[in-house]
Amino acid sequence: MTAAGDPRPAQVPRLVVNCWASISLLANRLYTGGSATQADVDAALQIPDDDGRAAALAAIRSGSAPESFTITPAGSRG
Repeated sequence: MTAAGDPRPAQVPRLVVNCWASISLLANRLYTGGSATQADVDAALQIPDDDGRAAALAAIRSGSAPESFTITPAGSRG
């Protein structure tokens, strides 16, 4: 949530609901592996490691669930 820009307290419940599948995946990773890296968090949230990172974080912050959108790199648009 902090990577997406520190949310207002009123936004946190919506973010938790929208990202619940990602949160569950990370909880499982922590339970089985004992730790989670930034790469694990990015993978769970389906955040690309390229220039689409900011757009993906903005989509999540605006209310989209991580699995509900696709980020297309700027150079590949028709």
